[in-house]
Amino acid sequence: MEASVRRFDFVSNKYAQIGEPLNLRGRSRAWFASIFERQRLPARSVGLVLGATPWIGEMLRSALDHATLIDINPAMLETARAELSSYGNEAKGTLELVEANWLEMPLLRAPIAVAVGDNSFSFVRYPEGWRKLCAELADRMHPGAPLVARFLTIPARRPTIDEILKRWLGATEINYTAVRTAMLFARADEETYELHPARAVAMFDEHRAEFARLFETCPCTPDNDLLAIERWRGSQAVFYAPPLAQILDTLGGRFRVTDVHFGPFDMAECFPLIVATCAPR
Repeated sequence: MEASVRRFDFVSNKYAQIGEPLNLRGRSRAWFASIFERQRLPARSVGLVLGATPWIGEMLRSALDHATLIDINPAMLETARAELSSYGNEAKGTLELVEANWLEMPLLRAPIAVAVGDNSFSFVRYPEGWRKLCAELADRMHPGAPLVARFLTIPARRPTIDEILKRWLGATEINYTAVRTAMLFARADEETYELHPARAVAMFDEHRAEFARLFETCPCTPDNDLLAIERWRGSQAVFYAPPLAQILDTLGGRFRVTDVHFGPFDMAECFPLIVATCAPR
């Protein structure tokens, strides 16, 4: 229990200061919310969240009549339900959690006025799955309704392990989640844009001695996130992170991109927040 409390304090406080590229917190959530709040949504709107992300669900519930969170993982939905119940619901819209595949979404209660996601597309095979997801969303949205989504996109040049280590050696503050993300990119498939967590673990194993030098100045303890790489050991998971130009091109089949934003966190260029409006059929 004590270790869990220490870890919670570290994530809540430390990452809020130095930036967290994968799971937004603090000022990074405020940045995301400010872009959402700029969207002109009709009265009595209905919103959709791609994934069981509680803070996004609460953001939509506070602004809209109704929000639906869709996730294929029942455990994630239960976790989200528990967290959302702690927020209270005074003067807020209704909220529904639905277990479903994003590529086979059920009919929703009304045309969607806004769809929101945070790295949601990364879980869907590129490019065919992305095109189908765009179609699934667009078929349920008002023409002109915005999609507000943060994407994972591979950098133009993959970092090498030497570059990864050089960047952080001697640093007094290290965001180890950014280190893990850089290792994901280093072993990316250059043709399919697949990111394999197991390959990042292999890189970590191959270079443990070099990483030990990082730990001398910024110790790797239960309170920082490089140890979380062990969760990837033996993982069969695959994420998809095409270049930004290809993301924009794929969205262009059913949406019209209006804005691309980069946040106040490490590796922001690899996590653009894109606003695109649903095009008339």
